[in-house]
Amino acid sequence: MKIFKSIIVLISLFMLLISCSNSGKSKTPESAREILEKTYDKYSDLFKNDAKELKTIDAKITVKGGANLPMGEGGEMPMEIDVALEMKAKQPQMFYLDISGNLGNAILVASGKDGETGKPKATLMLPSTKQFAVLDAPDNFMNQIPEDEQEEEQKKEEILEKAILEHEGMVNLKNGRAHKIIIKSKNPSENSHVVVYILDKKWDPARLEMYEAGENKAVVEFEKLDLNKNISDREFMPNTEGYKEVTQNQIVTIIMMQVMASMMQKGQE
Repeated sequence: MKIFKSIIVLISLFMLLISCSNSGKSKTPESAREILEKTYDKYSDLFKNDAKELKTIDAKITVKGGANLPMGEGGEMPMEIDVALEMKAKQPQMFYLDISGNLGNAILVASGKDGETGKPKATLMLPSTKQFAVLDAPDNFMNQIPEDEQEEEQKKEEILEKAILEHEGMVNLKNGRAHKIIIKSKNPSENSHVVVYILDKKWDPARLEMYEAGENKAVVEFEKLDLNKNISDREFMPNTEGYKEVTQNQIVTIIMMQVMASMMQKGQE
């Protein structure tokens, strides 16, 4: 299912991004490379062996910034994103995702195998229209990342060859003290860079800032990121009371219409 794979791809891309370090100078006891490698190692170890060490995830993430939505052949439409994501997951088949913000609101819940078919199912709900659809779900969303350590090491080395890293010291964030690290390209024609904030001692991501031509284009903030905490099964029970069931194709069309309406309204402001 595409939405599960998209979330896993985002996590995978983050793991890859934080590994792109260069052994630059640092005034702190630990170098920027060491800090990023601790974060990378923590998360790569959790996802090894079919993610058996990762029992649960409880996260709240906000995403703000500009993006371009592909439109037809070669066309793009600029759009502003201001969304909040609340995500919970529990091995092997329980999943909860609540997306809210300027593009609308949707809730996706997977509570395990369907009693009739024996296959995992997920329920996608739209609170604004009181509609829902039942979708197929993977057997275990946490092991959707391909496990190829040699390939991952090669990717790391390729990024290392192209990246420059600068440690900007420590800063105070809402969720604690964090290392501020700037990732740049060695290519002088590249005018973009990323600022990564890593929580001290915990080695968890706290914030990502993406810049282009010196302008802040997007911010991803990890307001909460708890791993392997106890989560009740009740958190993964969809409540469709008062909702009308529609097909998968219908609910996808409704979501796209909501996104387009939001973008058109924003363009008129």
